[in-house]
Amino acid sequence: MIIAEIGINHLGNINTLKKYILFLNKLKIEGITIQILSKSFFKGKIKKFYIKRDILFKTIVRYSKKKIGIVTDKYDKLLIKNLKHIDFIKVLGSQIHNQNILKRLKIVKKPIFFSNRGLNKKKEKELIDLVKKKDNFYIVHTQLKTQKKFTNLKNLNFLKKKLKNKVCFGSHCDDSRVIIHSLKYKPKKIFFYIKDDKDMNYPDYSYAIPLSNLRKL
Repeated sequence: MIIAEIGINHLGNINTLKKYILFLNKLKIEGITIQILSKSFFKGKIKKFYIKRDILFKTIVRYSKKKIGIVTDKYDKLLIKNLKHIDFIKVLGSQIHNQNILKRLKIVKKPIFFSNRGLNKKKEKELIDLVKKKDNFYIVHTQLKTQKKFTNLKNLNFLKKKLKNKVCFGSHCDDSRVIIHSLKYKPKKIFFYIKDDKDMNYPDYSYAIPLSNLRKL
């Protein structure tokens, strides 16, 4: 039920990535996600965080003892080659309009989770309609702004009326207690980001949970 997301909080350091995976292996969580994105995604301040996609695949497959989830913006030969090692796929809210990947994901039998982060009501309705069509498609309610007042957990109930048990929660809130509060709405899965205890400039910073705090959840 609980999915820990590394994102690109490895900061482009393969040893940090290994550290995360090995630590998460010891926790009572269901799965781990990592962002395996195109090089073109890494621009500006995050350009230096790029790790070759094949190396990311090899690392998480080799070290993870949990279910493996990937966040991707590209469906290509490398993904197809590694599909047997992947337990589920997550699509970021910014990729909902990527028809190239959506068409290909429709033939994948594994669970696919779509974030609604940043979507207006019209686009969220389109996503709801998409998720309805496939038994292995799920929606992840995720807030855009990180303050607690924007969490809108009640939207989980709205989504469940439309999609029943195909609704998950993704925490992007500065207050990690929101994860506990979300249990009231019985989401199918809960996703949250992690970061190292070192005070670094993580891409997913304010809402990521330090490793030392994970056991307290």
